[in-house]
Amino acid sequence: MLATLFLATAVFAPQSPSGVVINELSYDDTSTDDHEFVELYNSSGNTVDIGGWQLIEEDGSSTSGNSHTIAIGTMLAPGGFWVIGDSSVPNVNETLSYSLENGPDGVYLTDAVGVVQDGVAWEMQRWTNAIPTWLEGDGFGGDIQLHEHGGFDQNSISRGIDGVDTDDNGCDFRVAPWTPGTFNVTGMTTSLPYINNFDGPLGGNVAADFTYSFVSGNTDDPNGLVSPAITIPASPQGGNVALWHDPSGGGNANWLKNFTQSDYLLETYVYLTGPNPNFDLDDGENWTMGVRGHSDSFGEYQDIGGFHGAVSCTTTQSGHTGIAWVCNRTQLTSDLYLVDFNNGAGTNVGGEFTILAGPVSIQSGMNDGWQRIRLCVQGTSVIGNFGGTYGADDGQRFTASTNTVCANGVYLTYRECVTNNSNLMPLITDALFIGDCTVATSSLFGTGSPTSIGTPSIAASAAPVIGDATFAINASGLIPGGGPFAGIILDLGSALPGIPVPGAPATALLYANPTVISIVFASASGDASLGLPLPPNAQLMNQTVIAQAFDWDATLSFALPIGLSPGLVITLGY
Repeated sequence: MLATLFLATAVFAPQSPSGVVINELSYDDTSTDDHEFVELYNSSGNTVDIGGWQLIEEDGSSTSGNSHTIAIGTMLAPGGFWVIGDSSVPNVNETLSYSLENGPDGVYLTDAVGVVQDGVAWEMQRWTNAIPTWLEGDGFGGDIQLHEHGGFDQNSISRGIDGVDTDDNGCDFRVAPWTPGTFNVTGMTTSLPYINNFDGPLGGNVAADFTYSFVSGNTDDPNGLVSPAITIPASPQGGNVALWHDPSGGGNANWLKNFTQSDYLLETYVYLTGPNPNFDLDDGENWTMGVRGHSDSFGEYQDIGGFHGAVSCTTTQSGHTGIAWVCNRTQLTSDLYLVDFNNGAGTNVGGEFTILAGPVSIQSGMNDGWQRIRLCVQGTSVIGNFGGTYGADDGQRFTASTNTVCANGVYLTYRECVTNNSNLMPLITDALFIGDCTVATSSLFGTGSPTSIGTPSIAASAAPVIGDATFAINASGLIPGGGPFAGIILDLGSALPGIPVPGAPATALLYANPTVISIVFASASGDASLGLPLPPNAQLMNQTVIAQAFDWDATLSFALPIGLSPGLVITLGY
């Protein structure tokens, strides 16, 4: 993982003139704001004299303009950290001479002659002052608090990859476990694919896998949920389920502790209900599940489908970014959307977003209850599925293109605006899968070896999409009617480099290790097919199958008279 970190740092050159960047920070925490800090990181290959440099506060709504000057003679070695913050912050090097302000603000770093090196701004949707000229991208849209859960189980605003600065705060930073004075990647401990059926002990949580704002996702029994105190059916996976909300109210967020990346598959069962007649007319609730992005600490909702006008707790500082499924629910509506939140919430009141699909109206007795939702994001391609078979590319299928190609994280949020919390239906999931999203492909490689009638060929019947029960491998150019038989060799994993087959013609090279040999018989036209149903299992994502056809030809004057097709590499995906 550290090797990946250093490689990424080398590939993405820092935009700071010196290579010294703001790498991590916390401007607000849940108690007395005694864990504020700014971490500097030298991503260059040279030692940098940062003595006399300044951290300057940029106020978004007043005129404080505090500044802190770094001690003269401070030298920052390549790959070195310098932590400026409260004395209670681990690994602090220098005490910050002012408090970073809560609310719409920012901080930027200048060298000793006033050249801006880097800057980060937050809660941009609440700024009333002029937008700073040094702003990188859209900044952060929402309120991100460092929540003190004890020890190092806390979160901060962290660069997804240490030192990588594309001049876009929304892309470069995410919410992650705090790691002042050390690499941010050391807090990203959850490996992909992440698979959780939530069938552990009741009350167990996912704090080992997710950092969170107020309450970690936790396990509950659908036959008698604790909060809300209701009973729901078991999911198609069975067993316990996971709840992702703060029962005391006020919103909640969970962020996966995975290493930053761009392409994701998120799939899960989610429990959906139609409009809630027990809500007041201005009550509402919202959940969001997103990839390639982050959220604020409270899961504040953006004005999707006119939601701000329907509920009384209108917010102007949502922090959602990336690509996400969103559900809005009121007394009159329950709607599901596929949304592109872009690389930041933007400086417009209500945020910036693009609805890619929806609304899908959730109606009682029609499409409510447990439903599979899936989100596959690869490059500029977005595929969303609602309903259908878990692990398969079916159900209601939505496709779109996106310009949001940031490398970032995964989040689940819930926010309510209700008079009576007993009426809530929070985000409830089961069988959560988070991993890579790979496009299903197949391609030929190597060379074939002829029989007396020509060289056999091999091809996939279609793209090898997980869940396709009709998938097959087809061979053609075989001796018509069988002579006396043909076959298809199958192997999982890597292709062979082309190994000569003893006793066969010199041109016969083996590309598939003969782990499985299936005998097939050619038709009168010289064609044969081997059915290979692909089960709907997301864990098969990115698995590789190598195939090669052979044909027995007794007219060849060899001990092993066979012809071979080229190799076929099949990558399972969507």
